[in-house]
Amino acid sequence: MGTGKTVTMSFVISELAKRNKYRIPRPGLYYCYCHDGQAGQALYVVSVLTLALLDHVRMLRKVFYIWVNEEEDAGRPNPGADLRRLGQWLQDMISKLERPMHIIIDGFDECDETSRKYLANLFDHLTRSNPRLKTLVASRPTSRAHLGAATRIQMPSNSSRDRLIVEFGIKNWLDHLPENVQKLIADEMSEKAEGSAIWVSV
Repeated sequence: MGTGKTVTMSFVISELAKRNKYRIPRPGLYYCYCHDGQAGQALYVVSVLTLALLDHVRMLRKVFYIWVNEEEDAGRPNPGADLRRLGQWLQDMISKLERPMHIIIDGFDECDETSRKYLANLFDHLTRSNPRLKTLVASRPTSRAHLGAATRIQMPSNSSRDRLIVEFGIKNWLDHLPENVQKLIADEMSEKAEGSAIWVSV
């Protein structure tokens, strides 16, 4: 059963992008979707966030390049594949940036146990080091213990919300069908969706 996490995160990202478009300096918006496997490991998440930071603040690319060379010259090869070193570099850079930033993580519950502990600790340090950074994490309730005392918003499954998502999909993809057929599809899919917009799109 879904609860609408991914749909909500997509909406938040879209809205932040719109609001930030004309702000100077443009706030950072760094997003990662976690899922089972490699994309559920802390190194993957930190790598995605680092790449997003380098894409947004391009002057940091030279800083990153110099850091990699210094690490390798010191006999510590491939620092970008070392979670501890890459995470520390990311934390150091974010702590120095004087601009608003948003980190959005979807599917935190799909990370493995060790990764959840590391990432929760990293996000805590990041927000403490830069008060202009806001972090939003979407997770099933089973993994919320790792997030400590962070502010929480509960999002239980909601049939009315499911129907809105279904009707939106019908309007975009099945608008050529007769109205009575559209209504039948909306009734059936809304009942069976159980909060899963991914199931609806399939």
